[in-house]
Amino acid sequence: MRTDVRRCLLTLGAVAVAGALLALRAGADDKPARDWKSIEEALGKSGELAKDGSFKVTVLRTDVSVETTSGMPVPAALGLNSYAAFVGTPGKATVVGDTCLLVHEVNPVIDALRAGEIEVVAIHNHMLADEPRMIFLHFQGHGEARKLAEGIRRAWDLLGKSKPVEETPRLTGAKEPDWKEISDILGRAGPPAKDGVYKVTLPRTDLDVTLDGEALKAGVGLACWAAFYACPCGRTMVMGDTCVRRGELQSAIDAFRKNGIRITGLHNHLLGQTGDVMFMHIEGEGDAAAMAKGVRAAWDTLAVSKTGGPK
Repeated sequence: MRTDVRRCLLTLGAVAVAGALLALRAGADDKPARDWKSIEEALGKSGELAKDGSFKVTVLRTDVSVETTSGMPVPAALGLNSYAAFVGTPGKATVVGDTCLLVHEVNPVIDALRAGEIEVVAIHNHMLADEPRMIFLHFQGHGEARKLAEGIRRAWDLLGKSKPVEETPRLTGAKEPDWKEISDILGRAGPPAKDGVYKVTLPRTDLDVTLDGEALKAGVGLACWAAFYACPCGRTMVMGDTCVRRGELQSAIDAFRKNGIRITGLHNHLLGQTGDVMFMHIEGEGDAAAMAKGVRAAWDTLAVSKTGGPK
C-alpha cells in the first residue's frame, strides 16, 4: 500500500515538474515575438519568428527586372532578395544577412553598413547569366538589435537609387605616371612596367597557414598586389587583391573606401586551410599617386606592415 502511494506521489510530482517546464518554455517562446518588434519598426518591414527562436526579415528585389542571357525571366522569389536574421536578445543580439545589389549599389551599401559598425563578410555573385548583373553582399554584426536594424535600414534604403552619371574618359595623350613615385608611396618596388601596367606585390610572410597539413608559403597566393594602368585619358586605373585576416578585414575595407577605391569581391581562395584568411578584390580610377596612397593606407592596416611590409 505504501509503495503504491509513493508511486502515485512520484508520478504527480513528475507531472507537475513537466507542466512547469512546459509553461516556462511557452513563455520563452512567446517573449521573442514581442521583443523583436523593435526590429520590424526599425527596418519598416514585418518579419517571421522561426521555431528555433531566430527572427528574420526578408525583402524581395521586385524593383529590378532580371533575365538570363537566354531571355528567361528570373522572379525575385527565386532568390533575388535581401534578408537580416537575428538571434540572441534585443539588448545583445547577433545579426547575419545578405543583400541583393545592382553593381552600382555595392559600395554605397558597404559604406552604410560600416557606418553602422556592421561587418561586411562576403561579396560575390549567385548567378552567371543574369542581366542586369546582381551582386550579393553578406554581413554580420553584434549589439543592440534596434541599433543593428537601423544600420541595415540605412543600407537597404539605398537600393533602387538611380545609377550616378559617370564621366567618359577623354584621350589627352597624357604621359605615364612616375612609377618610382608609386613605389615610394607603397614602400615597395615592382618589376619594370610592361604594356602600361605597373604591379607591386606585398607577400603575407607573417601568416602561418597550412592546407590539409602542408605549410603554405606566400608564393602560392598568400599575398596582396596592386596593378596600375596608365590610361591615355590621363587617369590611372588600379586593380588588386588583398589577403587579410578576419581581424584586419573591416579596417582594410574602411581604408580603401575612404580613399575612393571600390571593393569588388570578398571571398576565400582555399578550402581546408588553417587560419581565417580571406581575399578582397579592389578597383579604382583617378590620379595615380592618390590611388597608390589609398592602397598604402589599406596595406598599413595589415599585420605584415609591422613585420617586414611597406616601410
